[in-house]
Amino acid sequence: MIFAQDHTHQVTKNYYEKKGLNATALWDVATETGEIAAAVLVPTTKTIHYAHAAAQLVRREAFKPAAMHSDTWPSKSDFWDLLFQKKLQGRLGLFHFIQRITRTLKKNHTDHFVAINALLTCIYQYNEQDYENLLRTLKEGSLSGSGKKYTDDDIAELKRSKLFRQRYDKYL
Repeated sequence: MIFAQDHTHQVTKNYYEKKGLNATALWDVATETGEIAAAVLVPTTKTIHYAHAAAQLVRREAFKPAAMHSDTWPSKSDFWDLLFQKKLQGRLGLFHFIQRITRTLKKNHTDHFVAINALLTCIYQYNEQDYENLLRTLKEGSLSGSGKKYTDDDIAELKRSKLFRQRYDKYL
């Protein structure tokens, strides 16, 4: 079993009387099946504010994870080692791993998108069947509302820009 833990601030923005509850974030744990294993309103992202909920979660008989994804890993790893007696493997989530790298790159550099695309190609791959279907529909012109048919050169140029990911990541 794998789980992910995170703090979400957006949830509390419309919360009724959140100041009275002293809630600025929601600490949540999601399992690999997408189920929410824990959700607690907290005043800050400090460990002390969700430690009790985390300890209660660990005590559940059916909750025996082998790995945890977190947007802050390896920060707070000592806390998780204590709870799981060093039997839990911590991981930085893919999105946050990529963000830590790409935030250091100059966005106005002429090779920015070439570097981003090369990095992302090294880190993950698209589902081959989905990718082939996307390329086929671009060449046929059946994807865009205008009916524009893309050539191999058009697609290669599009992939070197941010437009390819902005427009077509949802299909991949």
